Amino acid sequence: MNPGKFYPLFFALLALFAVTEAQSCYKITLNKAGLLEPSCNLNGVSKVYLHSGACSSNANDCAINDSIWQHIVGNWVQGVGQDDGLGLMTDKGNGNYEITFDPDVYYGTPGNINTAEGGIVMPSGATVYSIGVVFRNPDGSVKGADNTVDCGDIFIKGINTGSPTVVDHFGDPFGGVTFSICTGLREEINSIASTEIYPNPARGNVWIDFTLIQDVKNLSVKVFNQLGQQLDGLYQGFSQAGTHSLQWNNAQMTPGIYFLVMDADGQMSTSKIIVAE
Repeated sequence: MNPGKFYPLFFALLALFAVTEAQSCYKITLNKAGLLEPSCNLNGVSKVYLHSGACSSNANDCAINDSIWQHIVGNWVQGVGQDDGLGLMTDKGNGNYEITFDPDVYYGTPGNINTAEGGIVMPSGATVYSIGVVFRNPDGSVKGADNTVDCGDIFIKGINTGSPTVVDHFGDPFGGVTFSICTGLREEINSIASTEIYPNPARGNVWIDFTLIQDVKNLSVKVFNQLGQQLDGLYQGFSQAGTHSLQWNNAQMTPGIYFLVMDADGQMSTSKIIVAE
């Protein structure tokens, strides 16, 4: 970057890199062959989204299916989905789809939370006890769920114990989804090498420089307020490896803190942008 820039730098993946010292990342893998119910087996779907909700209130509440969907991520409301990259899974071939994320960032970023479904932001440092998951196609018209006739939710329980289990909504083991807790997230999530925002704080034009160390099939760059409302979409689509620049004009924004959210094939990062008086 230009050494003449004397503004504070915000590296969007600082929180992710810290995982190598004290935290973990989550990896959720879907095997479509394990979805056996014809009405919710994602037949013919090649682009798969994860729709999930984490539970962090307490171990007892988070063992109850109806209480698990607290911190909801995925823009799918009343059967209508958004093809916006949030929760997009990576196609690993042979019907396998995978997503890896830092739970603190994924469920703790205001712009990720589906408030229309009653989702709330997960507090920083909270313990995740359980996660509820379903899957969908881009427009939300096709659902992937457990193997019961009513296509119920799939649940990952006992995450805090270190020995999580994946079950259907009746509590029976479900083999179509695997869950693992991984360490060394800096090695796992590495598409976005760094992000620089300058000037920051500022009013008017803000530059966003970021570096990708590998090609990204679906990169989205968006700005949210503290209520989780999207204010601007700065980029959506394929992006090659290398250094890129975007500009955001915040002259019409109320002074305060805003969030820049980048999603690179399901790998999330968040940075703060401060709009000055």
